[in-house]
Amino acid sequence: MSENSGLVRAILSQLPYITLATATKDGLPWNVPVYAACDEAFNFFWVSAKYARHSQNIRANQRVAIVVYDSTVPSGTGKGVYIEARAYELADEQECSHALACLQKRGWEDPPSVDMVLGATLRGAYKAVPENMWINTEDEHGLDGRVQVDMSEL
Repeated sequence: MSENSGLVRAILSQLPYITLATATKDGLPWNVPVYAACDEAFNFFWVSAKYARHSQNIRANQRVAIVVYDSTVPSGTGKGVYIEARAYELADEQECSHALACLQKRGWEDPPSVDMVLGATLRGAYKAVPENMWINTEDEHGLDGRVQVDMSEL
């Protein structure tokens, strides 16, 4: 495993909030912090109101971007993981159970039950499947750059 892959694993396992960027079908962007968990394949799961703007956007346009970073570290010292993914609302009971178990393992003490997020409910469970990942690094000019991470190394 490369050093960058190890950093990605550490960041994704330690930080419970993601910054989720969605867009309407017409490309109008929306960005929101979301409490999330990922599984061993680094699929991300969260629960949100189905009427929330980001949930509506996902129904219209599954392409999302995610950034995971620690906003509490001093300037110039932080590392972040940048992700292109496809997201969707879960409609399968087994997948919902898996998502809620991941969230509980992450630390959500009382996640909703499957019947509270499946079907005609106000909340839904969501999944983002990563397609590409990068980690920030210093470029050849000493400025902020990005290096793509080989997801097969994770």
